[in-house]
Amino acid sequence: MVKYNVFFCTFLFQYGVGFNSVYHLTDTPMFLSKGGHIPHTLCMFDPHCCYVPGATNVDPGMAFDGADLIGLRQKLGAAFYSSFLEQHEVWQGDAGTFFRFPLRSEKQEQYHRGKDKLIARAVSHGTMKKLLKEFQEEAQYCLLFLNNLQRIKISEIRSDGCMHEIYSVEGTMSPIDKQKRDIFITDASRIGSQLHHKEITLADIAPNSTMYDLNIKDSEQIHTRYTIAQSIGFSDSANIPASVLTAYEYGELRLLPRGGIALLREHTKLPALHRDDDLPHVKSKLFCYLPLPIPQC
Repeated sequence: MVKYNVFFCTFLFQYGVGFNSVYHLTDTPMFLSKGGHIPHTLCMFDPHCCYVPGATNVDPGMAFDGADLIGLRQKLGAAFYSSFLEQHEVWQGDAGTFFRFPLRSEKQEQYHRGKDKLIARAVSHGTMKKLLKEFQEEAQYCLLFLNNLQRIKISEIRSDGCMHEIYSVEGTMSPIDKQKRDIFITDASRIGSQLHHKEITLADIAPNSTMYDLNIKDSEQIHTRYTIAQSIGFSDSANIPASVLTAYEYGELRLLPRGGIALLREHTKLPALHRDDDLPHVKSKLFCYLPLPIPQC
């Protein structure tokens, strides 16, 4: 398997915290990826070393590509294709990654109760439906600060064998606003690289900010418009806490000094919001790229 070394967090999915959360649902997460500079590859994870043949504490999983992947496809036949939905529209296109999380069974839960200090609970179909419903309510907020995610779609395969859409939400921007955001993202990546190579220090980061609009529309015909402002750097570099400078110097802190805010400007269920006194009282949310379960007044 390919390992990547990441130095500064300029985008999501770099520290593994988000991915590790899938172990609340499954013991054996896996993904199938194709296209781009990465060959067609299947990766299977088994940290308990119970399910994937050859998994050890040193290598808790297995990767298949090339001839090995072709052989696995031939051995499993239709079971392989149905497991990764290769007969469905999700695989249309030349590149993509499909994650599969086999839900933890009651038998697996009993196994863990006998061995682990932590309780790994079984995940039922009803539990999964509830989680997807909760995710549906939060999906639009996930689009606010993720750079490369434009659309979220929730679907289910029913007894007829067909995939049925339950909900979808999509974010769109004008070409000018997209250019503003892309320039800011490029600058943030450049600053992260310069910090890693010690070409600059935190105090050398010139304040940089951008502002743009994001339109969000979902399958229930609810439309919202946000004005988003993002900024990087310190307005007063002379007053950066010594503890922060020390943490950067020793590599204990790798987050960039970056923040953002999203202001609701329009909503199909609300009148146009033109003045501060037009804005209804709406609880705000804290984010760390994704919305956190911490409502703010």
